[in-house]
Amino acid sequence: MAMAQDLLKKVFLLLAIGAIFVTFSELWFYRLGDDTNYFALTFIYGLIGYVALILLAVFHVRTFWGLFLAASVFGFMVEGIPVPVLYEAPPFSIVWTSLAWHALLSVAVGWYFFRKIMIEGSWLKAIALNVAIGISIGVWNAYSWSVLDGPEDAEIPVYDWVDTDIFVDHMIVSCLVFMAGHFAFDRLQPFSFQPSKWEIRGFAALTIVTYVSGSLIIAFPFSLLLPVLMALCLWGLYAGKNKGSGDKILNAMLSQRISLWRYPVMVLIPLCAIVTYDFFRAEQIELETNAWVALTTCTLATGLFVMALVKSFLTKPE
Repeated sequence: MAMAQDLLKKVFLLLAIGAIFVTFSELWFYRLGDDTNYFALTFIYGLIGYVALILLAVFHVRTFWGLFLAASVFGFMVEGIPVPVLYEAPPFSIVWTSLAWHALLSVAVGWYFFRKIMIEGSWLKAIALNVAIGISIGVWNAYSWSVLDGPEDAEIPVYDWVDTDIFVDHMIVSCLVFMAGHFAFDRLQPFSFQPSKWEIRGFAALTIVTYVSGSLIIAFPFSLLLPVLMALCLWGLYAGKNKGSGDKILNAMLSQRISLWRYPVMVLIPLCAIVTYDFFRAEQIELETNAWVALTTCTLATGLFVMALVKSFLTKPE
């Protein structure tokens, strides 16, 4: 009975983190097609996210630097296994979007810092965080939803503004998915996550098989980047094992809940995003948001990745 309950909780955990990560990585990144299978997409993100959780547990990660390395593995897998984006234009494609969006925004911001501030921060910090996320989504999507694909040598992007009503529907649904992910994550507690040897071997085998049968062949020889990058991250995680003070990050995350009274604050995300998007659309503000977002997040993510590796190897056990 206990084994069945543990398995059910782990499946629930997989879907919960899948909902959180798919929101930041896909639903708030660009407009998906009408034929998108949202459950399948959530499940895929859950599977890859579960690998990151296994790494946090196996290497007893206690520091943000270890968390970022596990998040980097998540980012490299997202862009290097189901799709070959990681190999399209290295070295830029190594950072954007694997590190700059998936690791930095989806995992570090959308999961770790979001929950930390919503649980431990003041009401003012919680409100400010959700407002900032909402405005950022509105500004980003004013570009990503509206710019048409044109010639690569085009100097000025061509805009075709999507009606605000369509954006409203999308934001309501995506925010509900995000809230549901965090709510489900909260309902798991208290839960001591400890992957079995069979889980570790099973997910390792699944990763290898899907990579070898897909991206390795399709994008060869650039596809050889993935095992190199993952080995670098795993090496860093191994070197940083048990380093740092305090609780293991995953144990801490699975022992604290966002107060039910704070969930309404999350409504500020779609509200601010919609108001911002509609303002940009009404005023026909055409910013090349992708350029400065990529520049900012790539610089920050690269710095964090290098620092995470340095800290893992140089920090002495306490």
